[in-house]
Amino acid sequence: MYHEIHSKPIQHERPHFWVQSHGKHAGKPLREPIANCFTVVTRTTEERTLMFALCEMIYLSKKPMEIIRGSVIPFMTLRDYYKLLDQCKYTICEDLDHFSKKAEAMHSIRLLEHNSKQKMKLFTDMKTALARSCF
Repeated sequence: MYHEIHSKPIQHERPHFWVQSHGKHAGKPLREPIANCFTVVTRTTEERTLMFALCEMIYLSKKPMEIIRGSVIPFMTLRDYYKLLDQCKYTICEDLDHFSKKAEAMHSIRLLEHNSKQKMKLFTDMKTALARSCF
């Protein structure tokens, strides 16, 4: 899997995504850029999907906590994140099929989570409408 990481949030013609570099969510992969993030560029959309899943699993496993610095505003350096990403990428490349299955499961969980949030919002709206209909 090929990737480049840029220190600024840039738009690129090749498939790409962003990773938050500052704050309490440093290391979180993003679908839209923010001020403090790295840009991860890949060759294909399949690689982007796999790299996004890898970055998400790295974030959820709390591995970025090992490289985060700063006492007031936590941050991670591009160099440290690149090393961490390469180390994890090397580990998953040994059994890419197994990782792909886990990435698919993660995607399914994300969809279920999204649907649950939509249902909770609908329930809240229904309760509000019911309460308003009383007056």
